[in-house]
Amino acid sequence: ARAQRLAGRPKEALGDLSRAESMGPEPAEHVLERALSLRALDDPRALEDLDAFLASGVDHAQARVARAQVLARRGDVEAALADYDLAFQLDPVPDIDLARGELAAANGATARAIAGHEAALRVLGPVPSLQRVLVRRLLDTGAAERALALCSTAGAGPELRLLRGEAFARLGDAEAARAARREALAEIDQALAHRPSDLLRVERVRALLAAGRRAEARRELDRVLATSPGLRDAQEFFREMSAARVSPNPSSSSPPGAP
Repeated sequence: ARAQRLAGRPKEALGDLSRAESMGPEPAEHVLERALSLRALDDPRALEDLDAFLASGVDHAQARVARAQVLARRGDVEAALADYDLAFQLDPVPDIDLARGELAAANGATARAIAGHEAALRVLGPVPSLQRVLVRRLLDTGAAERALALCSTAGAGPELRLLRGEAFARLGDAEAARAARREALAEIDQALAHRPSDLLRVERVRALLAAGRRAEARRELDRVLATSPGLRDAQEFFREMSAARVSPNPSSSSPPGAP
């Protein structure tokens, strides 16, 4: 059943579990597996199975995360965040904290998301993905000085350089902001020279936009969309830039491959 679910066949997984159930008492792991398959189908019965599994005395990070997701879809954000908190205690991995922070921030609790990221970093040590998200959330709340301080201890990389540039800009240091953005663009260009990829080109779009080179950014984005029309980050940039009427390409009013 687990193999069926992981292969994207939750209905088949439920069929396997139903046949196993007819052969004798149902072990707790079957209850969890059924709940995960039902969740994949967005079936409301998933919550009942997750409640039953967790009430059996077996605490399990995956079950807590699954229930948090179900509760969040039902609009019970506080209960979902509580499950994420317990899941992180059971299995302190970045993905759980990132999901918890995303849910909190999306529901107006950015300060709670920030506190969670800071607590997670104290447990996990330096994790670049968490550090970048924390910097962005600090910038979103106007805490540019805290964001800049974190940037100075969070290693290197073009995305972090761009965030540092944003922090400098928020603090009114235009020259330092320009320097950080130039460094980010140079680093991306160097990487592209050695290993061209559309993901790196999307980062180049981001750097060009930050540097105010919007026409170049749009041309770069058009090239990315021509070869990778389904790339999510590129699609998001296209929507944002189109909404802002940024240097539109008269030959392309929608992303390649878009309906």
